[in-house]
Amino acid sequence: MRGHYSVDVRGFWYALRLLTLVICFVIAAKYGIALAGERKSELTAAVAVPSMHTETASPTQSPPPLPHVGADAYIVAELGAGRILGSQNADTAFPIASITKLMTALIALETIPADSAITITADDRARSEGTPGRLPAQTTYRAGDLMYPLLMESNNAVGFALERANTGLIARMNERAAELGMLSTVFSEPTGLSAENRSSARDLLLLARHIDATHPEALEITRLEKHAIVSTRGKSIDVPNFNVFSKDPTFRGGKTGYTDDANQTMVALFEVSGKTFAIIVLGSKDRKADIEILRHWLSGALASGSL
Repeated sequence: MRGHYSVDVRGFWYALRLLTLVICFVIAAKYGIALAGERKSELTAAVAVPSMHTETASPTQSPPPLPHVGADAYIVAELGAGRILGSQNADTAFPIASITKLMTALIALETIPADSAITITADDRARSEGTPGRLPAQTTYRAGDLMYPLLMESNNAVGFALERANTGLIARMNERAAELGMLSTVFSEPTGLSAENRSSARDLLLLARHIDATHPEALEITRLEKHAIVSTRGKSIDVPNFNVFSKDPTFRGGKTGYTDDANQTMVALFEVSGKTFAIIVLGSKDRKADIEILRHWLSGALASGSL
């Protein structure tokens, strides 16, 4: 009887120990779940704080939508920073007409001494396809003075005369384009009469920035309403300015162009809110109207603080 009773007691204690372990396990499991829940709540609260802060931040105002213009391509940019604010077909190459003369002037200023005597010949005028400009044949001028008719009245005969004075002019124009990263640009002659003179709005922005930084005097010439130059024989001739914004006090310079292939083109720099902005249009039927539309858009965006 005693041995049988001993076995039952031992079984009872085994059962009791097992039950105790089960109870402890259940309590631990419940405690762990509760702890995890509290930790999750803490994490959720921590994440919620910055989220609320973000929601209360003032939204950034978007710039107004770009306007419609008739030009095939355009670009609006802050000149100094090179920051592009709006564009259309800015990387597509188009004929650029007499915008070519900006590069012609740049290379001539760098390679032809300003005091060099250059004669306008009958052949220079004949090559100009009926648009030779005001300077008569067989008159001689200082190279530096020829920058005025070249850039103000877009004198084609002067372009050909400068090419004669520096037979490597066209090659250097193309080299400079490559140096500036103007990858869509090619020049075949110095005036822009050829449709083979092509560039993109983005490339012309690079050129305008370079001229502004290295030869701002070329841009200063394009702002003049008129200027008299004197030949080596002492004969004076008034040069008018064909740049359509030359009387605008905010105009900082630029160049117009026109051919049947290019339509109307222009690089125009303006002072707006203390900064210089470039507006470039290619393939326009009315460059002045297109640029005015883009200027209005720029002024509105700057006034609203969205640019």
